[in-house]
Amino acid sequence: MTSQPGVLNWAIFLSFSYGVGWVLRAPHPAGGTCSFLSADYTSRILASEVATLKHVKKHTPIPVPGVFAYR
Repeated sequence: MTSQPGVLNWAIFLSFSYGVGWVLRAPHPAGGTCSFLSADYTSRILASEVATLKHVKKHTPIPVPGVFAYR
């Protein structure tokens, strides 16, 4: 397990012994280094990222990670 900070989120990378890997992304408390962005705006950014992943997965052969949940 490793972690990585980002501008809006932090991520934890999990690797399982059977070869599967997961990434957990969660927002920084109070917006992290972008505290000037509203919670509504950062929620819309996340929704846009999820929609983009779903679109790429459906319409292209490019492999993308699955999204299990978001809010």
